Amino acid sequence: NYDFKWADGVCQDSWDIVNKDDPSKKDLKDESNGETHESNGETPENNKTNEPPEKKMKIEEPLDKPIGPVSDEDLVKLRKVEKKVLDWTDETYLAPLTTVGNLPFRRVCKTLGADITCGEMALALPILQGHGPEWALLKKHHSEDFFGVQICGCSPPQMESWEARHTGG
Repeated sequence: NYDFKWADGVCQDSWDIVNKDDPSKKDLKDESNGETHESNGETPENNKTNEPPEKKMKIEEPLDKPIGPVSDEDLVKLRKVEKKVLDWTDETYLAPLTTVGNLPFRRVCKTLGADITCGEMALALPILQGHGPEWALLKKHHSEDFFGVQICGCSPPQMESWEARHTGG
């Protein structure tokens, strides 16, 4: 269960900033006593088009939880193969590049001193369907002894299917 207090506070602050200098709100008198709108004589109950929707309550208490990504380690346990420690000490890593991180470019970088190379992002579904251009992104040259791939997919079942077919899991 995610605590939305901080997000609600940010939304409330944004709402206050956006509506702070709204000229359509300046002519409204106190709505609690039922007085009329100065510009056209309508009561606030009849003039709902100028009123914002009901605001969420503002949270004033300080945050005691860290801000950042939510971990799912309590729900999904890591397998032993996922806990493998890679030693990158004193290694030169060629970061993945879009459109220029292809095999010929990585081979050139490897001859110029890159120790670790990584292929371009490949989509799981076209790979599962056997499309050649996606498979080309996963190819490595025999000189690339430390090579990484990037696979993305739109759903956990799709990624499970890819993982089961390509890692023996």
